Amino acid sequence: MSEKKLGRGLDFLISGENQLEGDEVIEVEIERVHANRFQPRSEFDESALRELATSLTNHGFLQPIMVRPDGTRYEIVAGERRWRAAKLAGFDTVPALVRSLKDDRMLEFALIENIQREDLDPIEKGKACRQLMQQHGLTQDEVARQLGKDRSTVANLMRLLELPGQIQDLVHHGLLGMGHARVLLRVKEGADQLRIAQRMIKEGLSVRRAEEIVADELKAMHSPTTRKKGQEKAPHIVELEETLAAALGSKVRILLQRGRQDKGKMVVEFYSEDDFQRLITLLAPQRSELP
Repeated sequence: MSEKKLGRGLDFLISGENQLEGDEVIEVEIERVHANRFQPRSEFDESALRELATSLTNHGFLQPIMVRPDGTRYEIVAGERRWRAAKLAGFDTVPALVRSLKDDRMLEFALIENIQREDLDPIEKGKACRQLMQQHGLTQDEVARQLGKDRSTVANLMRLLELPGQIQDLVHHGLLGMGHARVLLRVKEGADQLRIAQRMIKEGLSVRRAEEIVADELKAMHSPTTRKKGQEKAPHIVELEETLAAALGSKVRILLQRGRQDKGKMVVEFYSEDDFQRLITLLAPQRSELP
């Protein structure tokens, strides 16, 4: 079925139903190639690139990169690591499969290549999934099918974007694992999340131990001595907060007036000026700039 085909990854995208009549691999001057502007990976490990450069020197290219025409130059669709490694190794040309692709396919190819072959960090994956949804109007189910992943995996990745920017940076740089980050999502306040995250790192806590600590803290927060009667939110409100947070890529709080179900306020958090601009663009696309 089509869902299985979508889950085969980059090999399927390069071949199979995407193979066009007349496709051929050509040698392209390396300096006429530039990076994919839709590349979801923001950093490339230098030591890994040097290892790949050595492999290319010894064994050559086992698979061409994919590019699309861009004036007199070419933009990478997939294979940016191999292109970067080839430059390090001093190659003058690279083998390339040339395709004419629209912008709406570029992120898809770059994302699938990274996830299927090299793995983005969880924050990069979450941002790339969010970008797919926002730019192309996809649902989480559709993104999951495109990537050959379970919907729950996509939902969990996007939920990480609800965490404060400081914690996202810790995950991005490998100081916190995805398991630890998911534990922190159970804590509502950003200051408490950061405090617990710092403890996780300082004490080298396992995910299991982190879960125990968070459970103890939540129990204390919800004890009769630390909360007022009626302060807990109804399950359907909590579920709605989580749904909105996944759609917006930011933490959302729904605060009802005491004793009312028809009046209150909704708070959408942001963690930087760029994040604020992203939300403004998402919620009010007709406004392209901050006031």
